[in-house]
Amino acid sequence: MKRLPYILLSFLTACSVAVPDDSDPQVTMAFELVESPMTRGNDLPEYSAGVSAWILDKELKWMYGSDAEEYLRESRVIPGPDGQWYLEDMGEWPSVNKCMTVIGYAPYERAESCCDEFGVRFSGVDVLDDPIPLLYTQPQADLHKLSSGGLVSLPLQHALCQMDFNVRKRVPEGEEIRICRIILDNAFHEGDFRSLPYPQWHVSGYASEIEFSEGQPRLMVPQRLCSQVTVEYEYTNAAGLSIMQTVKTREIVKDLNPGCYYTLILTVGVDDVKFLVEIL
Repeated sequence: MKRLPYILLSFLTACSVAVPDDSDPQVTMAFELVESPMTRGNDLPEYSAGVSAWILDKELKWMYGSDAEEYLRESRVIPGPDGQWYLEDMGEWPSVNKCMTVIGYAPYERAESCCDEFGVRFSGVDVLDDPIPLLYTQPQADLHKLSSGGLVSLPLQHALCQMDFNVRKRVPEGEEIRICRIILDNAFHEGDFRSLPYPQWHVSGYASEIEFSEGQPRLMVPQRLCSQVTVEYEYTNAAGLSIMQTVKTREIVKDLNPGCYYTLILTVGVDDVKFLVEIL
């Protein structure tokens, strides 16, 4: 009879350990990739994507330069059957005592790195040799698994910009102008990108000619553009006689920024080309 309390205590202790703790549930990490299109930009194909993540105690707030613990490092995410994206090796949210900050990017294979110092880095970019969109997110900070429902929204932004040319022809009825080539005379097409502490490009290589087709956009490395535009065209008069013309515009000076779409409108006459207006 004297040993009964000891036995009863042991039984109760064992039962308390076996009860699941619902205050910190295991939650699979899922991602929603949301593309922020360039102004008047076209829809882009699906890409592989990657994420890096850091955690802090839930009472703390993430900021650039904070001493956060690395939780995911350049991990690949893949689309699931439900339309959401998941870690390739699957993964769970950190404890309810932690909050998480995530940076995403795409394509996964194109990024050199993704860290809390430089953010997403795209290095050795050449839009002439490899003209593909490069996407990144700002830090999605202080996420908690209970309030988020387990889903991380990643609003992807464009690191490159786009440019096209629209041509209006100034000729009398019965005459014709046929555009052959539009050339941006002096622009950089190579560079390196980092998203933190703010999105910035460093151009590299040499400025050179970049050829455009009328109305067809091209990806461009953001830069301070200082260039003339050369237009080659065929002019045909009312009698059917044709001549080839090569005419340059005045120099255009413009800051090209990440994620923007630029349309330059040219008016072409018999022997001159002018900028009509620039649409941003």
